[in-house]
Amino acid sequence: MNLMEKIEERLAAMVARNPTRVDLYERYQEIVQEYNKDKDAAEIQKVMDDLFAFNDDCSEEEKRYLREGLDSETELAVFDLLQKDSLTKGDREAIKKVAKDLLGKLADQRFALERLRSMATVQAQMKAEIIKHLYAHLPASAYDPDEINIKAGAVFAHIYSAGLGGGTPVYH
Repeated sequence: MNLMEKIEERLAAMVARNPTRVDLYERYQEIVQEYNKDKDAAEIQKVMDDLFAFNDDCSEEEKRYLREGLDSETELAVFDLLQKDSLTKGDREAIKKVAKDLLGKLADQRFALERLRSMATVQAQMKAEIIKHLYAHLPASAYDPDEINIKAGAVFAHIYSAGLGGGTPVYH
């Protein structure tokens, strides 16, 4: 049970930092359901092995930003939100730069997260900056305007919720 509690805490933090990791949460829930289903020694050992393997997978996922050549999990989250299946290797590299540059722009003081929740004008400015940046810098051949608007909304929603959700903000 201690392992399960530690994994749940770790997983909650990982999903808060990057919402595209929801598949890890779903996989964890499947393992827990298997544990709750049978209680014989062999099945419990299999579930424990699955939990340890899952914990190792979480460690690998937490290091993925380094493998992708990014500077932080924050950049990885934005990169993941901007991705889609049909991208070329060159498009993926361009999107990494878009994610880095966008986060640099949003770090500007006028988008201070403590003002984001209370001031609709700050929210509108941030949304507009995200849309403007994505229209200007995402590979035009890979995204149509509707996709850009959807991606911009997802990035804003993530920054808003991760930066302001309860507990320690992901974005400072």
